[in-house]
Amino acid sequence: MAKEELYNLAKTYVSVIEQIEKTADAERLVLLEEYRASLHNQLIDELKQRGIPFRDRNDVTRLAYLFARTLE
Repeated sequence: MAKEELYNLAKTYVSVIEQIEKTADAERLVLLEEYRASLHNQLIDELKQRGIPFRDRNDVTRLAYLFARTLE
């Protein structure tokens, strides 16, 4: 995965989190949460593959925000 692809993955993940925060529709919220979990697992796999260290799942989310904002 190229740098741009990691950026796109992080950007999508952050966008889904923002949508979750704004969603009141319970059905849509379930779908968004499932998508977020899938993206989160993809991010974990990508970070491991690239040798980027992270401490826990919260750290993965922090890194996603960092990548989404700084790689622009």
